[in-house]
Amino acid sequence: MGDFTPKIPIQIQIRKIIFEKFNDPEVRFTNDEIFELIKKNGDIDQSWTIDNMEKYFHEICDSGLTRNIAQDLTTIWFKLFEMLKNSIVILAIMMFI
Repeated sequence: MGDFTPKIPIQIQIRKIIFEKFNDPEVRFTNDEIFELIKKNGDIDQSWTIDNMEKYFHEICDSGLTRNIAQDLTTIWFKLFEMLKNSIVILAIMMFI
């Protein structure tokens, strides 16, 4: 994982993507979908694989933000417990801009 440090911490990037793309407790989404969006945004070491992100996805489950509804090798399916509130996500992002 080298010396790369993202401008916005990976945990905040994940929360922002969930808020913008998957903010519905009825929608399921995967770690692969989130990883692809983070790579597309470019604020990640391009040598990273989904395996480098595993600890961050476990953190969002441990925090109570999401629940793991299924897993298959490296793919994890998630659902939100409840919709994210706009103000919480904005405050977290603003701390790093």
